Amino acid sequence: MISTALASLAMFGGRPVFQGPWPIWPRVRNLPQVLSRMESLLQTTRWTLRVPGTQPSLTEQFEEKWAAISGSQFALAVTSGSTAIELALRGLEIKPGDEVIVPALGWYATAAAVSRVGAKPVFADVDLRTTCLDPIEVEKCITPRTVAIIAVHLHSAIADMAKLAEIASRHSLLLIEDAAQAHGGRFYNQPVGSIGRIGCFSFNQEKLVAAGEGGAVVTNDKELFQRMYTMRTDGYTHSSPSNDVFFSDGRYRGNNQCLSELHAILLLEQSFFLSEETQLREKNAAMLDQALAIIAGIEPLTSTLGTTIRPFYEYGFICLPNAFGDWSLRIVAQILSKETGIDFHETDLPVEICPQFAPECAAKAPPRALQVYQHLLVFHHRYLLSAIVADVVPLAIQKVLAIAREIPSAYLSA
Repeated sequence: MISTALASLAMFGGRPVFQGPWPIWPRVRNLPQVLSRMESLLQTTRWTLRVPGTQPSLTEQFEEKWAAISGSQFALAVTSGSTAIELALRGLEIKPGDEVIVPALGWYATAAAVSRVGAKPVFADVDLRTTCLDPIEVEKCITPRTVAIIAVHLHSAIADMAKLAEIASRHSLLLIEDAAQAHGGRFYNQPVGSIGRIGCFSFNQEKLVAAGEGGAVVTNDKELFQRMYTMRTDGYTHSSPSNDVFFSDGRYRGNNQCLSELHAILLLEQSFFLSEETQLREKNAAMLDQALAIIAGIEPLTSTLGTTIRPFYEYGFICLPNAFGDWSLRIVAQILSKETGIDFHETDLPVEICPQFAPECAAKAPPRALQVYQHLLVFHHRYLLSAIVADVVPLAIQKVLAIAREIPSAYLSA
């Protein structure tokens, strides 16, 4: 029999805290213009930059724009964020036997790219308040075989690039940024992606700039850019965006990782609104931070000191031990989702114990990565596009907290 308190929860038939609509994602804000550009493209015979032309392709136009947004001289658009990381590693000539330090927490694709080039991912623990790489833990992982560090800007935080850059310089290591969740972010007013030797972005449909699928690498190193261009474009290159002759000198064996022109249209449109939407998310997240900070047992994630523009891919907060009594994090996420219409969920498993890596590694994650996984709830950035999120989420959390502290989890299935 369900108690009166439990019956008040939306999951058990009660009235939810919020029933209104939320912004959708991905979205196209200038649909007529986008459809017009697509119609015009489909009437041409150049649907990819690999077809010679006398004018810059749409992909090349986007690359120029993304390089500017990212504070870099060069950008290459590719098929996915995973491709971007792998291309960066190959461009930097990372090889079998090398070790690359990666965060112990986050989507497994970063470590998987290291494995695909034959190198070994070495997992460093994370900072509890930002969930990004802890520089102290990074330094502990360095061996004579270490060649690179991949800093992942995770959830809504920018990794401590100042300290990581100092460590990389002191040990003569390459510093790579996985900025798949950090479009538009700035650290000491420098755009993310431009701080390390190379930056990598994803444009899949969940990301802050979305094209369904897609990715990019950015760099200020001309020689590295030219090498990656060849690797990205079937081993071929050309001397300028408007040069209509592609050629190969046989130095690099590449494959086709080119973005299509249709995807480039979406990216040109999406990137136009990035700054505006970043400011809106920051504003609404700041109000939500303030509201949650006064709720006992809840701690919003922070970003590293020096963050001047904070990118929000996922808003997250730590549920301190016993904050929700003995209720599991998963059931709390499900109940909050029913109350708000927001998809609350746990973050990804620490990489060493996720199914893709557990067979290769000892099934034991670094302690802080595991602690974050066990206590962090997150939700997608689309909800931060509505100011009402700062009212709805605290109300729902307070409602569920009060009931969870009174009623043991055993009653949930009674």
